[in-house]
Amino acid sequence: MAVKIQIRRGTQQEWESANPVLMQGELGFETDTYQWKIGNGSDNWLNLVYAVGYPDHEWDGASIRFKNPDGSWGEWVNLKSPDGVPAGGTEGQALLKNSDSDFDMSWQDIQLEKEFEELALRWDQGSDSYMRIGDAMYLLRAEFNEYYPWKGMRRCMLSDDGSVNYYIDPEDPDKIGEVVNTDYTEGNNADYTGLHGQVMVEIPKFYYKADKSGDVYRWFIAAVKENVLSEKPEGYDIHPAFVRDGIEKDYIYFSAFEGYYNDGKLESRSGVQPSTDENVPGGDITDFRGWAQARGSGWEMQDFLSTCALQILYLVEYADFNAQTEIGRGIVDKDSGTGNESENTGDTIDLGNESGMADGSDGYTSITYRGIENFWGNIWKWVDGINLNDHEAYIADHGFESDKFDEHYNSIGSVLSSSDTYIKDIIFNGADYTFLASEGEGSSSSYLTCNWWVDSGLQVARFGGFWLADYRAGAFCWGLHSDSSDSDRANGSRLLFLG
Repeated sequence: MAVKIQIRRGTQQEWESANPVLMQGELGFETDTYQWKIGNGSDNWLNLVYAVGYPDHEWDGASIRFKNPDGSWGEWVNLKSPDGVPAGGTEGQALLKNSDSDFDMSWQDIQLEKEFEELALRWDQGSDSYMRIGDAMYLLRAEFNEYYPWKGMRRCMLSDDGSVNYYIDPEDPDKIGEVVNTDYTEGNNADYTGLHGQVMVEIPKFYYKADKSGDVYRWFIAAVKENVLSEKPEGYDIHPAFVRDGIEKDYIYFSAFEGYYNDGKLESRSGVQPSTDENVPGGDITDFRGWAQARGSGWEMQDFLSTCALQILYLVEYADFNAQTEIGRGIVDKDSGTGNESENTGDTIDLGNESGMADGSDGYTSITYRGIENFWGNIWKWVDGINLNDHEAYIADHGFESDKFDEHYNSIGSVLSSSDTYIKDIIFNGADYTFLASEGEGSSSSYLTCNWWVDSGLQVARFGGFWLADYRAGAFCWGLHSDSSDSDRANGSRLLFLG
């Protein structure tokens, strides 16, 4: 298959304003001046000189020919008249230079329609600056709604056997949209209280890649407008959230609402207070795991890999780690109180599949990322599939168990050992899908803008912060300072269905 190469590009003003450091050999093209520069991995754009050098050529105002390396001249090519176009060629072909040593042109196949768009983000950690790259360079945030996997994230009602009953109407979240189970009728009132199933967000499988050069990180997602990709693109990997015990999953389902304990099971429903150890018989990570799994085969509580998938989707879309600024602070500014002070679920029903904040004061009001209410804030969420042993993180995609560090739990290396600090940098080698801290001393308005807590010894994970966490909470906030027997009035979790 023919390969289409796109050079990083922007206007002269855009380049000078961003003033990035290009990687060694990376090209940068000015779309309004037609000039270009080649990076050396250290100098900013303004310190690089423009590249020069065209092959020796002759131009008569209508035709052009190039000198070959042996000193001979190639054939004249008329650029203004069909008379100069070589014979032959079929629909979908283009005139391309034959080789590095032959400046004549011939008809060759080209790829007219790309299989996917490469929506990507570049973060220069050294300067803490962001740039959309690839096909996302000129994309507005709202235009991500047109591309899978984001386009495919939608609220639905899920039966305990894992089958979808129906999807919420994207235009009117109070109504039933696309129907799968014929017991329901499109256009009738949707029910978020659990009568029609668990309120979940369907997330389609997606492919990603990531790289790092010096201080520069880049994350790429293979995106399409019409449907999910059926095959893995070259150079990409399926996100590990969609591979469970070696089996690929086309979809995973993340709860729309924080978990509510009811008769030995965890639920995702509206109009209830998320459960913590104030409202349940127990409340440690093992208890919440059991209540989630009690729904039936395939049910779990929020896990590390699904959390990482949502983090990279958010980051590439919003091009900023500071989710509190981009979407809303979340429920993070309340007084401590004396019991479970979390707010009831369901305030973001009217937002449907969109991201944003419900009506109310910022810091005291629920937020949602593409249908997932309070991804951060309100309560700490227990997260399965990650265990720590003296700051070394071990990850599993199935068979979740606390304090386990062998068999299917695999080490991804050591994380930042300093606690109660804002995250400044992340681990990468061997775990390019994660956003765990490698360096602290950031701030609430710089770098990952979220706080990090960690202890030595055997630890399990909590995510997102709670009603008192203020600017320390967020979409990249981790609490890795609880042992598996801990319970707290701020600790709960939420449902996940893996099939």
